Amino acid sequence: MSTDEALDLIDSDPWALLMCNGGDVPLVTAIPLLLDRSRGKLGTLVGHVARSNPQASSINSGSRVLTLGRAPM
Repeated sequence: MSTDEALDLIDSDPWALLMCNGGDVPLVTAIPLLLDRSRGKLGTLVGHVARSNPQASSINSGSRVLTLGRAPM
């Protein structure tokens, strides 16, 4: 798959798993992420996590995150 095909796939299905370390356990949230192709070399994923979600404090403290999208059928 080319880079352009991968970016097109992200555009076509915005749902992803957002994962980060929550200290004692990993935290995972299913959220829509939009690809802003105008930001960064390959674009930037933009999304929202509610303050009440325990994952928000981990992200706001600078924790690195991993996103996992659905594979094409």
